[in-house]
Amino acid sequence: MYRGESGVSGDGTVALPTVANHTSPPTRGCSVPDRLGIPSIMDQLPARPATVTYGAMLLLGSALVLILAWVLGVDGVSSNGARIFFIVVWGYLAFAAYRGAGWVRIAIVGIFGVTVWGGINAPSWDSALQRMTAGDIVAKGLALVALAVLCAPAARSWFAAARQLRDGEG
Repeated sequence: MYRGESGVSGDGTVALPTVANHTSPPTRGCSVPDRLGIPSIMDQLPARPATVTYGAMLLLGSALVLILAWVLGVDGVSSNGARIFFIVVWGYLAFAAYRGAGWVRIAIVGIFGVTVWGGINAPSWDSALQRMTAGDIVAKGLALVALAVLCAPAARSWFAAARQLRDGEG
């Protein structure tokens, strides 16, 4: 059989197509660059610290809390668009943190800054807190814990290594 062809040989084994000029063994994960034979930045990074995994899980938990509170009707959501927006934001921040984007920490601080700014501009702190739903409070609490976890020294050094690789300095 020629390289790049697939089929069944005489002894019954199946030959799968291969990528020409791809000499490295399959890499972990199944991203598009891996399947095309292009090495991924994630393959060159040191092992992901547990703090990054936990931080990403906490951010994903924020999205899941908002979904559950919305579906179960726990919160009297006044703006479905805002709820969907924050579900997508927390989910994307979880994905980005897991993939090595250190800017996620700045985004979390920005979200808390906007929340505090909204409280400052409210007629009173009581009215600002009354407008927040239970799902919102739990989701932001999880995000605050995620911020602390993602700022741990092991996570900071891993994000720095990821940035160096992305910038071509690694």
